[in-house]
Amino acid sequence: LVCIHILLKMHSAWNRLNAIFTYASTVICVMLALNSLSVFFLPPPEVPISMEIHEDSFKLARHKYIGSDALFLEFDLEADISALFNWNTKHVFIYLIAEYDTPKTINNQVVIWDDLVLTKEDSHISLKNKRVEYPLLDFATELRNTEIRFRIEWSISPISGLIYTSVPHDFALIRPKSQPPVFTVKAPAEYSDMF
Repeated sequence: LVCIHILLKMHSAWNRLNAIFTYASTVICVMLALNSLSVFFLPPPEVPISMEIHEDSFKLARHKYIGSDALFLEFDLEADISALFNWNTKHVFIYLIAEYDTPKTINNQVVIWDDLVLTKEDSHISLKNKRVEYPLLDFATELRNTEIRFRIEWSISPISGLIYTSVPHDFALIRPKSQPPVFTVKAPAEYSDMF
């Protein structure tokens, strides 16, 4: 009778639920780890990008509320980022970066356009005469006649695992086959009558 009592206590419903939950959690963790690691065996993605910055659309002005330089512009973009999608891709965040150096500050980076691509079906981006979402602001008011470099970058959010990017100096185990092109243009020398 004591033996039966001990057996009933050892294998109660809570013990059995705990064993099932522990086993299921272990299996899910192992599957997620394998899913995360499996993408590192894929070949580097080839991402064709064609971009043009319209220098004739540049409008440089002094922002009347914050007193900074504000540069507005338009650009064309053709990109097929379908190669970035695989079984572990949740979404891809793609963005246009403007980089410039001034006498007071170096390596200024500003995101001037971005998009969140949720599915492989939406991964072909075709923009013509697209106005930037966010103006290029410089609080030191030194944008006039400054050389500005534009480039497309992206971050891939996986279902499980680490976020990885296209940025060459960031940590990532997956890199594109080739880096996106960089376009260099000069900001206008004078302010326009925008604000």
